[in-house]
Amino acid sequence: MFDYRVKITLTKKAEAKVKAIATIIIDEMIELHNIRVINSNNGLFVGFPQNKGKDAEGNDKWYDEIWFIGERGKEFKDQITQKIMDAYYRWKDQN
Repeated sequence: MFDYRVKITLTKKAEAKVKAIATIIIDEMIELHNIRVINSNNGLFVGFPQNKGKDAEGNDKWYDEIWFIGERGKEFKDQITQKIMDAYYRWKDQN
C-alpha cells in the first residue's frame, strides 16, 4: 500500500466546471500535477492531465499524459481517484 499526500486548490468561480486542481504525492517518490476535479452532468469526477493535439484527419483531439496499464494500473488509478475526491470533500467541508 502506498502513502498519499494530496494538495487541493479550489477554483475561484463557483459556476466553473473545474472545481479544483489537485497535486498528489505518492510515497514521496512520484508527484502528479494538474489533476482536475470536474463537475459534469453526471456528477463530480477526477480528470487526469491531457494535451490537445490533432488526429490523423487534422481534427482536435485530447491525449492522456498519464496511462494506467492493466488491472493493477486500474486499481492504482482508482486509489488515486479516491484519495483526491476524499481530499476535495475534506477541503470543501473545512472552507
